[in-house]
Amino acid sequence: MIDKNNQNNRFYMALYRLGHLNYQELVPELSKTETVIFHCMLEKEDGICDNSKDKDNIKIKMSELANKIGISTQSLSRMVKGLEEKGYLRREVDEEDRRNTYVCFTAKGKELSDEIHDKYLKLFKSVTQHIGQDKLIELGLRMDELVDVIEEELRKYTEK
Repeated sequence: MIDKNNQNNRFYMALYRLGHLNYQELVPELSKTETVIFHCMLEKEDGICDNSKDKDNIKIKMSELANKIGISTQSLSRMVKGLEEKGYLRREVDEEDRRNTYVCFTAKGKELSDEIHDKYLKLFKSVTQHIGQDKLIELGLRMDELVDVIEEELRKYTEK
């Protein structure tokens, strides 16, 4: 017979460990949140910076990026400022609607984003070899489902 309390604890601890994996070791020049900003920007496939010499450069609205990460635009603005100071990002105001501000990689940021992409690709190729692609795909789908259910259940607690 399976001890449900033990299984629940193992499950919780596995989620905790997953959330606390130190991916930052792959890119020590960025904080954990800065790495998330880079990943969210790399998911944005359409749009380029208007003033970019590199036409592969991605632009994303600050508000869209903040929503993807799940933080306020004010918090994102502070983080982007830090990444601007490091020379990785720049902001661009929309000429047609000056209320919109876009975030773009600089040449230095694009170079680092390519490096990050290569390191994560290598990591996940290795993980895929250990677990198998089909299992990994299934796990990803189940994890998405799990996160949706947990978020829904947590909302019930905050609505009370």
